[in-house]
Amino acid sequence: MANFNFTPNVKCVNGTDTWIEAYFPNYVGTLGTDVTAFSITGPSGLITNNKNDIEFFEDMNYILYREELSEPEFGTYEISITIGGETLTLTDEQIINRTLPVVNNLTLSPGIDETSTTDIIFTWDAIPDPGFPVYYGIQIVSDSGEYIVNVRYIGDFQYAVNLLPGNYSWQIIVMDGIDWSNTNNRTHGNWENFTIV
Repeated sequence: MANFNFTPNVKCVNGTDTWIEAYFPNYVGTLGTDVTAFSITGPSGLITNNKNDIEFFEDMNYILYREELSEPEFGTYEISITIGGETLTLTDEQIINRTLPVVNNLTLSPGIDETSTTDIIFTWDAIPDPGFPVYYGIQIVSDSGEYIVNVRYIGDFQYAVNLLPGNYSWQIIVMDGIDWSNTNNRTHGNWENFTIV
């Protein structure tokens, strides 16, 4: 048995794109160099086994394969990853593709290019009811591209955090799954810039 683990997830993003993800919750190391081989197989066969097709997000222990303007096929996806000579293969199912509404950026606080203090509460309005449960997440990124906050499944349309002075961007994501691993669809709002003084 491999001495690493990951959680796979396939989803349709913004109603148009396929994302195939692997999250390594307890991994210690550098995925970009430690992953020596991998493959992704979809319902119609091999999708890729080329490491250059994968994006590595080291600060989140996360890797991503994406196809723009191509919805995922329904069915079983198999993700196989090799680290340190050990290989682990896991599967995920894509069962429905749908376009989720995007949060109205005009309702975001802080708004675009707004200045705020270090103690800040981010707020937004709910999307119109799509007829099925939806969940929210917030992502905050520093001007160097580092993810400072990546919190999912917020139910009260607000998030409080203390940030150091600097320039940041943030967005709200909307999902149809209660946790990351069973989300089939997600939309991303526009990134908005703000400054902490």
